[in-house]
Amino acid sequence: MRLPCQGRQEVEALSSTVEMSKHPAYQEIIKMGEGVIPFLLEDLQQNPLYWLPALGQIT
Repeated sequence: MRLPCQGRQEVEALSSTVEMSKHPAYQEIIKMGEGVIPFLLEDLQQNPLYWLPALGQIT
């Protein structure tokens, strides 16, 4: 699972995970709920810090 290209670029440009997790595109992923957890866990291998805030909010 990937954020839409524009949203992901905007989020990745942020310097803190707190700012990143507040971004609207990131929040859309969180709103998808538990169904996205397998995709987030898979992507953690490539982006170890990227999804930790989302996983914390979903679970």
